[in-house]
Amino acid sequence: LIAGRSIKDLYHIYSKQATQYFAVYMNYPTFWSTLNKEEYTVDYLSFKWMAILFTVSVLGLLMVFLIKSKVIKDNKFYIYSAFILTYTCVLFFPTMHERYGFCYEILAVPILFLNKKTIPLFISLMYMSLSTYGAFLYRSTVDIPALGVINTVTYLLYIVILWYDIRKISAHQ
Repeated sequence: LIAGRSIKDLYHIYSKQATQYFAVYMNYPTFWSTLNKEEYTVDYLSFKWMAILFTVSVLGLLMVFLIKSKVIKDNKFYIYSAFILTYTCVLFFPTMHERYGFCYEILAVPILFLNKKTIPLFISLMYMSLSTYGAFLYRSTVDIPALGVINTVTYLLYIVILWYDIRKISAHQ
């Protein structure tokens, strides 16, 4: 917008991207890659809306839990919330590329310093990132469905560790 594009152009950039590919996942180990070994599916359009609805539901549940924690005034809470919500989007929305993980992978760095229990999870994130970029850059093969299992487990463990930390913060307020 600042560079001179219209609001309509800004919207269409993303809406065109959303309809450009018909793949469940794209070189990124999502939750859906654990259920579907093939990136491209015949019934992608109906699957896409189910995956979007599922993701929005998970985001809604997370928001309820985060709001009920009543820790909104703590800076750690903001970093944790941004991390959890972006990781959720990338893990569960369809047609995710490896580049969409940048945001939560960067947020994992301060979380690493805030909570030492996340060290193995951080290593797992970096392994998955290096694996998917390595596969793209060097045309090597990587088992995306297996990495999808690792990514989903990593996500769930992050949720548990960060949730306990949020509850601890809440108890001290």
